This record gives sequence, structure tokens and C-alpha cells, in this order.
Amino acid sequence: MGFPSVVAKSHAWFLHIQENESMEQVTKIPISPTLRKLNPGEKAVFPIEQCSSVTAIVSKFRKDMARIGWDADIKSDKNNYTVTVYRTK
Repeated sequence: MGFPSVVAKSHAWFLHIQENESMEQVTKIPISPTLRKLNPGEKAVFPIEQCSSVTAIVSKFRKDMARIGWDADIKSDKNNYTVTVYRTK
């Protein structure tokens, strides 16, 4: 008899935490296809939650596309919760 009540309490707690953590839904943007389409001088903006992935993919692109001179700068904005990639070459 004790097991179902533990599960119910645990489940209710999880739902409560889930509702209170963030009221805003974050839409993830496909990183690689977006960066491949960038021309020099253009920029792409990603949610801050994708910062690690964006940084890793930019690093990979710098190596993979070194022969064509692909490069970009990355700027994080903690106030607006965004990561912006500026294609430089």
C-alpha cells in the first residue's frame, strides 16, 4: 500500500518542480545547418542553453573548413540568454 503513495507524492513533486523551473519554453535551433548557411558578415542567434554545442560546432567547422578560411566569433549575452555567432570569413 505504501508504494503507490510514494510514487504519487514523487510524481506530484516532479510536476511541481517542472512547472516552477521555467515558465518560458526554449526552442532549440539546428546548429550545423544554420552555421553552414551563414555568409561572411552574417550572424545567427541561438538560445544560451545551446552555448556548449554551438562552441563545439564552431570549433569543428574552423578545423574542417580551414582550407576555405571559414571563421566566426562567438558572443554570449547572459542578460538576453542568447549566443550569437558572427561569420567573419
